Amino acid sequence: MRGNKQYLSAVVGATLAMALNKYASNAAPRIKAPEHESRVEPIASSASHSTLWSFYMREMAIGVGSGAIAGFLCYPGESLKKRYQSGQIKNFSNLLFALKPRELWRGASGFTASVGLTSMVQVCSYAIFKKLFAADENLERWAAVPSGAFGALASTAVESCILNQQKLQSAPFPAYKYMITTNGKEFKWSNWTRPWTGLSCIGIRELVFGYSMLEGADMAVVEMQKFCSRYAGSQESAASLQESLKWPTQIGYGILMSLATHPFDTLATKMQDKLHYSLKDGNTQRISAARTAYEVFQAHGLKEFWKGAIPRAGLFTGCMIIAGSARKALEPLINPNRHTATTFKDGHKQIEKPEENTPR
Repeated sequence: MRGNKQYLSAVVGATLAMALNKYASNAAPRIKAPEHESRVEPIASSASHSTLWSFYMREMAIGVGSGAIAGFLCYPGESLKKRYQSGQIKNFSNLLFALKPRELWRGASGFTASVGLTSMVQVCSYAIFKKLFAADENLERWAAVPSGAFGALASTAVESCILNQQKLQSAPFPAYKYMITTNGKEFKWSNWTRPWTGLSCIGIRELVFGYSMLEGADMAVVEMQKFCSRYAGSQESAASLQESLKWPTQIGYGILMSLATHPFDTLATKMQDKLHYSLKDGNTQRISAARTAYEVFQAHGLKEFWKGAIPRAGLFTGCMIIAGSARKALEPLINPNRHTATTFKDGHKQIEKPEENTPR
């Protein structure tokens, strides 16, 4: 568990440092608008903190709403993926049991809350990094990468709880209590990091997912549109081809990213499964990612790392598209003063629309 504590300390420390830097800047968060668009003048310092707070409250609402919608709709993929990876589905009868509504949706409430919280962390971190990297366009383009990694802090504990719910066939609280106590009774402060077993692996997975949801899927569509414009015979045929390939491009991108990160997701589940049985046997030794990976490879070979890849491809791609689309749909409802502006690579970036009485 020592590695998890160091990871948590580093991430929390970095977050606090960026938050202090953000407040010390004494300016409302604004995302740089392109040259052909009107820019927003700095807001007076007396109102900067209240504007900053309202900005992040809106970002939190957008993140929670979009993530919760995606998490609930895509939970069957998470449920089946977890059971395949942990060896709960070995034959057809196991699959039929897992498809029973009660079992298929076991842990759905926790996962919905987890994806909502994860999305909130990623969207808010994305806004912070956008502000910090605003002076450098090259860095600003990659603000989604660290933002995605921060989401692992919110999702790891809930995913550990879901696995124990499935194993124990219990509600969330007994499963969580099972992880942080010894023999279900004695609690020690040294046990509090157990739910974050596999954090480093899920951090890599969430880094890719967060980037895909916030930037990657849209950039894949932009590259596809450029390709069509370059090689299509006419402008009309290019426009038609671009529209018809928009969703296939996002789906293909999601499946590709899901397969690329699946070994890390599998390894995290194997570590959480190993923790479950070690606690059952009274063994409280630290679960190592490297040792677990070696044991899995020795026992089953490389193919084991892609176990459950099909349901996870649906989960990853569905969450990426639904959360991204819901985020764009919620933004004008929660913050009517926003509008979209065309930016580099003809992508879309959100900027604040100035009020009528705001000096320009």
